[in-house]
Amino acid sequence: MTERDEKSKIEKRLDIARGVFGIAIAICALITIMLFGANMDTANLPGSNIKIALHEHEPKEGQMKAVLDGFLLEHPIGASTSTECTNFVSADATTLTLSGSKQLCMSSVEGKETDPQEKGKPWSSGWVSALDCPRTIDTGKCAPFSAWGPLAIFGMLTFGLSAIQTILFTAHSGVALAGGEMTLASARKLVQDQSSRAVLGLVIVWGLLGFGLSIWAAFSFQSMCDKLDTGLGRIVQTTLETSDSPGAPACATSGCESSFLYFFMTYAIAVVWSSIPYVLVWFGVLESA
Repeated sequence: MTERDEKSKIEKRLDIARGVFGIAIAICALITIMLFGANMDTANLPGSNIKIALHEHEPKEGQMKAVLDGFLLEHPIGASTSTECTNFVSADATTLTLSGSKQLCMSSVEGKETDPQEKGKPWSSGWVSALDCPRTIDTGKCAPFSAWGPLAIFGMLTFGLSAIQTILFTAHSGVALAGGEMTLASARKLVQDQSSRAVLGLVIVWGLLGFGLSIWAAFSFQSMCDKLDTGLGRIVQTTLETSDSPGAPACATSGCESSFLYFFMTYAIAVVWSSIPYVLVWFGVLESA
């Protein structure tokens, strides 16, 4: 076996490894996206069972009830149930269900201009999500967005595999810069060349930061699931008693208090950073990935 055959063998093995992890990442990402949508329906998040009202009489029988600003909704809204129900609650009704004397947290948009005719008109109705099962100290029971549920696990796997893929890419780049060899002589030759040494340094920095960002995004995804699950009503036992009690709202992770903007920012940064080499390949800056 010649020296060149050995170089090709090393690079081919790295190609195969990167291909396997790339496929695994794609599969986990697809499962994560589908689970996210399915769990949103299961948890009955805002808008999940909306149904547009239809005309019941001629001449528009079966047609959607259109109004100037959109379409009317069917009330009551009961998704796949025999019981008439609705997720819309009025402002008067919510004041009766708030715990203690706390006021309802209102959504706000800074800089929003208010139409003169809308001034003085308070929020009148909104969507409530409530799971039809008891929330207990078991964080995996009745928890579509549990911190250790399938959605969280596949989301963490997606970013975790991406972290491994980053290391493989870094190793592959180092081998390519060394001419496909894994010897002390090739390493010395690589270090002695100023341009190759600079590129290798950039690759290593990219790899280390990319690995860290992917792990960061993985734990952020778990915290985001925990945040959603907690918002749906997780409770914990606050006493030593074993009997069922109302308990108190609680998170399974300390990261649940982070904002959704923070979570999606971590995903965006991790994805963009890991894509830098591929962008360079597209522009011809690098000859191979």
